[in-house]
Parts: sequence; C-alpha cells; structure tokens
Amino acid sequence: MTILSKLRAIIGAEIGKSSTTEAQRVAYQHEIAVIDDTAASTPDVRVSELVPMLIAGRGLSLGFERDAVTGGDVWVYDAASQVLAAGDLVTLPAPLLDTACPERWMQALDRIATLRFRWLVPGHGEPLTRGQFVIYRESYERLLHCTASDAPAQRCIDGWLSDAGGLYPRAQQGLARSLMTHYVEHKLRAPRAAQCTR
Repeated sequence: MTILSKLRAIIGAEIGKSSTTEAQRVAYQHEIAVIDDTAASTPDVRVSELVPMLIAGRGLSLGFERDAVTGGDVWVYDAASQVLAAGDLVTLPAPLLDTACPERWMQALDRIATLRFRWLVPGHGEPLTRGQFVIYRESYERLLHCTASDAPAQRCIDGWLSDAGGLYPRAQQGLARSLMTHYVEHKLRAPRAAQCTR
C-alpha cells in the first residue's frame, strides 16, 4: 500500500464517522478527489532556471537552486505583489543545514536578493520584510565566516543568536541554540559532504 493509498483510506474512514460534520465531509471528499487525480498532481514542468509562468491568470516566476539547501530548491516570485515564497532557502530560528551545502546556500541567498520583493515567506518561520531578509542573509554570511575561522564554536553560535535573534520569537531561542550547536559541530566544521562536491 502506497503512502497516498494509506492517506486515502484514513480520510475515507474519517468521512464515515458519525462525528464528522458536513463541512468536514466536503473537505475530505475534495482531498480524496485530489489524491485520485494523480495526473493533475504530477509535475509536468521541469524547472532548472528562472521560468515565467501564468498560473490561475497570475504571472509568477519559478526559480530553481541546485545543491544549496537540498538537491533542488524551488522558489516562487510574484512580481505584482512583490512576494517571494523562498521555501527552505530561508529557515528560522536557524538555517537547517542537514542536507545543505553551506557555500552554495549563501550563493542562492545572494541570487534571490536580486529580486524586488517586499515580503519573503520562508520555509520555516514567520514572513519577513526585505529588511529582515537582509539581516538573515548577513547573519548567515557571518556564521559561515566565523565557522571557517579558528574562533571558538560558542562565539559562532552566540553570533547567530545575537545577529538573527530578532527574526524569530524569543521562546525559540533555546531551540535556535540547540540547532546551531549541532550544526556548527556536525556540519559547518565537518568535512563537506557529497552535496558540496557534486
């Protein structure tokens, strides 16, 4: 049984429950219709560079970054509203470096910085203004410089928390410190993995 067929079965069971409201049933039936229409949900456009598209009458630009955060990261830019959906090219309260090539991630941030956006929607965290994105980008760049130096790891971690701390809720400070402690030791100061050598 595939993941989608399992999901379809779970949703189908919810429809049959007596506690399910009519509004929930309609929403669940819509989800089943989407699952059943695999042709509509199968990607039919290969994105390898900036691609202008007309979606539901709206002009959007799709961009692609190879081997930055993951093997391939797609972002969507709406020039009319000046909104950039950056996906995991921006994550808070810390850059999620598990599958990333840190240097290529920096290059991707430099490229999206050339877009004329007022708002950026990150993959994790609250929307950022352009000014807040500049802070994120500069904080990330300082983090890379720090970890490439012989500065103590704690100075690099504290630097991120100080530089980017205003971009996420204070309640996430502990999570940010924990993530950065892990990433400085196991990613930023470790030999670069395959995603940086492709």
